[in-house]
Amino acid sequence: MGTKTGIDTVPSDYQAGLLLAALADDRHRIPSNAKGRTLDIMVSRQWVREYTADGRRAAAVPNYSGFTHFRLTHHGINAARKVKAQREAAEAAQTPAESQPQPRTEIKDSSQLAEGDIVREHGMRVRLDKLTTVERQGRTVYHWAGTVLNMPEVREAKHVPLSFLRTQKWEDGRGWVTDREDYWAVQGNNLATWAVEVPADAPAPA
Repeated sequence: MGTKTGIDTVPSDYQAGLLLAALADDRHRIPSNAKGRTLDIMVSRQWVREYTADGRRAAAVPNYSGFTHFRLTHHGINAARKVKAQREAAEAAQTPAESQPQPRTEIKDSSQLAEGDIVREHGMRVRLDKLTTVERQGRTVYHWAGTVLNMPEVREAKHVPLSFLRTQKWEDGRGWVTDREDYWAVQGNNLATWAVEVPADAPAPA
């Protein structure tokens, strides 16, 4: 069992990114690509618990060997909210050199997204480039590979850990090398909704 000291420990930047991503998820799930060692640390601090694919506590299912995932505990939710509040306060304390008008947005569900749409997520402007779909539990899941358009702002404000934006490829003689550092995926079924920028030349609503 984690101690109160563990619960109150300040998360690293990588851990904070996982906490914020899970806080934004409707089931408070940790991203599936989280590092195993980091998950072990977060479990020891009582920030997350492991669950089976059907939502049972993994520790309560003897000899379970199937797929598992991690969700925030109430301690993890509190830690994530602290991180979010601290980052919002830091952003509010910064005085912008020049205020830029923000594009209007409209809400679309995943089935309505289209190539070229710019989705606003976690402070990023993500242009949707390529769509793949898969059927899960009777619903279509839409997976858009995208490009983050405002990388200087993302780097400065640390909206998400930069490691989340990197992809790798294999090169003969070099092994795995960084392929790009501006990648983000927008994924969900038709129940998930997104804030999508309205083109500047689109007519204003009546």
